[in-house]
Amino acid sequence: MTIPVHPQPLTEWAAQTLTNLNRAPLAAPDVIHERPWSTVWRFETTGGAAFLKRTVSVFAHEAPLTAFLANLCPGQVPEVLDVDPARRALLLDNAGTALRHAHPADADGGEALLRA
Repeated sequence: MTIPVHPQPLTEWAAQTLTNLNRAPLAAPDVIHERPWSTVWRFETTGGAAFLKRTVSVFAHEAPLTAFLANLCPGQVPEVLDVDPARRALLLDNAGTALRHAHPADADGGEALLRA
């Protein structure tokens, strides 16, 4: 599975949303995580880092579910800056160190799951 849409309209949406939140991007976003099921871009902004995640259609529920959980349990999931269910897009505030970086010995990029 790949994400078939060209990312420019998506990253432009995220950049405009960040600007509207007084967190203007300082440069073009960088792709920091790319898997067959999702892509994540990192935006450096005037208010710190922000992340845009887009999933394939089978995971379309992730963006609205994450927003729901962020409202239900603030501080327990990353802060959601915006969500666009039609684009399967989730715009998140920086939530600190990714688990795969905090515990690099356990970070095999999902290979263990694929072997299971």
